[in-house]
Amino acid sequence: MVTRENKIFYVFGASALVIFFALVGFTEYPRGVNFVVLIVVGMIVPLLVNRFLDAREE
Repeated sequence: MVTRENKIFYVFGASALVIFFALVGFTEYPRGVNFVVLIVVGMIVPLLVNRFLDAREE
């Protein structure tokens, strides 16, 4: 069974990849900006969402 935390990471991970490839393909941002967006959307935001939901359940 897939937990809520994993579902959130899957959704944000897939979203991060789509956003990353869209940025690479359609914009001329520097390489570092693209990777920062990938890390923030794929790792930082899901952690914050999970922490918020965990705190709300308590």
